[in-house]
Amino acid sequence: MSWVRDPLEYHRLHGEQGFQPLADGIRLDEALEVYRQNRAGALVQALLSTFGVCRYLLGEELMLTICRNCAGSLPQSQSLERVGAELLPWLRGQPQSAALFADYPFLPALLQWEWGWHGAYYAYDSPPLNLSRCQRWLLEGGSSRPPWRLNSGLTLVASSYCIEALWLGGQRLIQGSDEELQVDQGAMACWAIWPTAAGVEYRQLTAAELASLQTLRLPLRGISDRPVRLKPEHLAEMIQRQWLVAGDAS
Repeated sequence: MSWVRDPLEYHRLHGEQGFQPLADGIRLDEALEVYRQNRAGALVQALLSTFGVCRYLLGEELMLTICRNCAGSLPQSQSLERVGAELLPWLRGQPQSAALFADYPFLPALLQWEWGWHGAYYAYDSPPLNLSRCQRWLLEGGSSRPPWRLNSGLTLVASSYCIEALWLGGQRLIQGSDEELQVDQGAMACWAIWPTAAGVEYRQLTAAELASLQTLRLPLRGISDRPVRLKPEHLAEMIQRQWLVAGDAS
């Protein structure tokens, strides 16, 4: 919620101007330091709660260290809802990450999976597509700006490990199962995770579905000029699954 004023950021920009007087004996800098410490702790807890299976597989101590260091590198005005998006990019930039990913080669995809699930669960409602505008755009040959955009809550996760099975197995272990987690490498696959009116859905993508999504991510051109032709039936499937939502001008 960008309209909420963060005290630390406001104080950095404006100093003490605009703050209400505090109770006798409490200085503003002391109050801001308490807020700063609480905010730092909240960022760490937000990261830990977002990546529950990774936390279980890496162990409490290692995951806590990773989350503390990541949170310490971020502005403390960082949104608690979005802080999880920063963990994997930050981790990839650390010199120790090569050794970590060698020990846990599935970890980048599993982090993406858990963040995708969190992001879809807390995604804002998107305006529905105007189907008549979509049909008109297709009939006109797709030469103008399309009336849709990709759902911002849609996440694609590609891996040669079965991340779906890893995640589900990790969930069962967290709940007390004594099964042995299978970490098998196979053919590369891609999954989609996205928000719906009923909650969160995910599925492994077919080659045609992945090609359609990749086509939509290319610079905007007419359908016939694209390397992979966007077929109307593929578009209808993406609309039905809510992978596409109304564009800014819709």
